[in-house]
Amino acid sequence: MKRRNSITIAVPASMVSEISNLRDKTTVLGHLGRAAAIYRVDQIIIYRDEPDESLTMKYILGYLETPQYPRKHLFDVRPELQFAGILPPLRTPHHPSEEALSSINKGGFRDGVVVG
Repeated sequence: MKRRNSITIAVPASMVSEISNLRDKTTVLGHLGRAAAIYRVDQIIIYRDEPDESLTMKYILGYLETPQYPRKHLFDVRPELQFAGILPPLRTPHHPSEEALSSINKGGFRDGVVVG
């Protein structure tokens, strides 16, 4: 069922500034991303304020939103993503699990990355 309106949320870049270590920041941002997926949020806007953690938030939320199979091609090794592996995968339509070719509906598609 398609919605008529899109949902956008705005969060401050300082949202995780009080959290001292990167592992806990990653966990909190994982919860934010999961809640956004559950409520079918179309866009998360990170607005800058002090202290500015916008890059950390951008990389972690972007990593979480990307399906597992192209991540290693789309994301370089970055300090912000040190604990991104602890985030469970989202179970959303654009994060398909492995399935037999016979079970894929006609017209179904997956995002891909061309390398080489």
